[in-house]
Amino acid sequence: MAANAPVATDAPASANAPVATATPQPPTLLAEQPTSTQHTHPSPTPYAQPTPPPTDRIDGDFANRVLALINAERTSRGIPALQTNSALVRSAQGYARTLLQFDALGHDIDGSSLSSRVAAAGYDGGAPLGELLWGSTGYRPPEQVVADWMASPGHRQFILDTAYSFVGVGCAFSEGDRLKARCVMDMAG
Repeated sequence: MAANAPVATDAPASANAPVATATPQPPTLLAEQPTSTQHTHPSPTPYAQPTPPPTDRIDGDFANRVLALINAERTSRGIPALQTNSALVRSAQGYARTLLQFDALGHDIDGSSLSSRVAAAGYDGGAPLGELLWGSTGYRPPEQVVADWMASPGHRQFILDTAYSFVGVGCAFSEGDRLKARCVMDMAG
């Protein structure tokens, strides 16, 4: 699995419909500052390096920030903001945990499908359904998640699609030998 590799799909109404995927180029990693006794002025970086969140859990604040940034992208273009749906949030959070357990990134890692996951979480709103995935080894801020998705034409298309009105975002973190993160955004019409 490539670090910071988001994946998108629009869950088809029929089981035989094609699945679209897209993978953007990995972002440039923030450079570590040199250690010295002299005072140095670090070069500016595109994102502040916040303290990583606690590990081995869902991080609602991180997910809320991702959603706020997604809605800013939409509303800045005159597209209505996505409305949070609690069933879609449960689906996204559960699948973010699953992706960490499998240390993978894919839409059917455990044999489930987007439609089966959102139905099991209690969503009964129907199509269209869409899902965006993002993964990282090492901490990245929410701005990086959204920047990676927006840099990919396929992901950008999903984010800005007016067919979607409802959303659930789940972001989970796990630390073994290195911090790993997974974010899932489930969208519905």
